[in-house]
Amino acid sequence: MAKTRNADESLRNAGSISFSVNLTNLVKHFDPSYIGVVRDGQLSQRERDVLKSALLRFGRAFGTSRGNIDLALDRTLRTYKDAREKLEQYRLQKKIFESLDSQYFWFYIPLAWWVADRVTEKKKRFHNQAYGLAINGGQGTGKTTKAGFLKVVLEVLGYKVVTFSTDDFYKTHEELQKLKQRNPVYISRGPPGTHDIKKLKEVIEALKNRKATKIPKYDKSAYNGEGDREPEKKWEVVPEGTDIFIVEGAQAGLRPILNKEDLFKPTRDKTLNKTELEHDPAGLYRKTFNEATKEYVPISDLFDNLVLLDVSLRAIREGRMEQEAKMIQEKKKGMDPEALKEFIDYYSLFLRIIKNLADSEYPDLAVKIGYNLRILKVT
Repeated sequence: MAKTRNADESLRNAGSISFSVNLTNLVKHFDPSYIGVVRDGQLSQRERDVLKSALLRFGRAFGTSRGNIDLALDRTLRTYKDAREKLEQYRLQKKIFESLDSQYFWFYIPLAWWVADRVTEKKKRFHNQAYGLAINGGQGTGKTTKAGFLKVVLEVLGYKVVTFSTDDFYKTHEELQKLKQRNPVYISRGPPGTHDIKKLKEVIEALKNRKATKIPKYDKSAYNGEGDREPEKKWEVVPEGTDIFIVEGAQAGLRPILNKEDLFKPTRDKTLNKTELEHDPAGLYRKTFNEATKEYVPISDLFDNLVLLDVSLRAIREGRMEQEAKMIQEKKKGMDPEALKEFIDYYSLFLRIIKNLADSEYPDLAVKIGYNLRILKVT
């Protein structure tokens, strides 16, 4: 990896008008009173101070402090210059039409460096192992998109990165139907207990040991939205030599609630409390899903770090409905609004387990997500 150098020196000869415009817009975003223009990619002291203040305000969870702020700004600017075009390509590919430049600067690039620092430390102890990151969050929270942006930056930094979702490891449609017959609590895919744990563990262990493997693909539109696993010929073939694997999903890094009384105490999410009272007053679903979560602990132990996306059930509903609308718009079969509402209500009956994880000691970073999937803060 290239050695860190002074960002102004590295940008001085860039001669990029568009990049100067990008920097100008960044400074204006963090300081609306700013009326200047960044010229030739060179930042004035005031402009540097504005951007340093932004990194300090948002990036303390990534280890940014007044003692290392110059280093943090230099490498963030350098990576922003190198990665922005590819980040923009990914943004448009995901059909995100709002500007994300400020998030590139204060969230995705610092997060990538946070990961890179930990990869470096791990290689000192386990030279032949890949680094594993779990990104946990409820459905509709943008886990896949956020993992994708992170992958773009890490690849710019020179790493071989693999990302995938626990959703691709759901049991087959036939297996889910048999599960439903054995235990009517399992109405559909989604909650703990509906995944092929053996296959998921097998793939993660292969990636951790930098071996070649194949990652299943799941077609959520099959069987009118019930879903089914794709044929093996459509699975992703991953060659040996992975540096970083990122697994995102509601079960990534998941752990059960140990104190059974916590299954029934009111949470800080009032919408969740109301939904549980309406659909699971006796706690049958919560108890069943929490028991099934124990199967995921050996997988959770394989990750080096956990990032948790903390979001309300109300925001989850909005995000999930938007995702389904996009799927239908792309001419794939999906759920009708009523079926989707039932699915989300059903899904919410194990959301308490994620909420408990958010309040536990396990997340290394907690990302607060607001409406429209906006990243609000990191702790």
